[in-house]
Amino acid sequence: RIGGALTVHACTNHLSKNGNVGPIIEINQKELVVSCHQVEPNVITFNATISACEKRGELEHALHVFGTVLGSRVELQATTFNSVISACEKAADWKMALQVFSAMVQSNINFDAITCNALMSACENCGEWE
Repeated sequence: RIGGALTVHACTNHLSKNGNVGPIIEINQKELVVSCHQVEPNVITFNATISACEKRGELEHALHVFGTVLGSRVELQATTFNSVISACEKAADWKMALQVFSAMVQSNINFDAITCNALMSACENCGEWE
């Protein structure tokens, strides 16, 4: 806390450790609201939110946040896509994982070993090797 307000670091730290989106993030049909006082959503808060959704098995929320990221001016990162692909893996949705990977390639974001491992795990968990 700085001057009684939560910092971006405190919010993202809470999300990463607890996987708890409830008190920090409100996700509704129209927008993502970061409730950490005056913390503006950025790539760090988006990534932490997607990761928290993945940990809780909330693929729909992760996809909603991902859609918000894609529609914003936030710079896209491999980490963002990797977190969504991992959420797809946990939800056993290999088709969505492939769609997210396709969006990653179309966005000219370089994929890495983490991307490939998450994608292979998503397919493996569903028995889809072809």
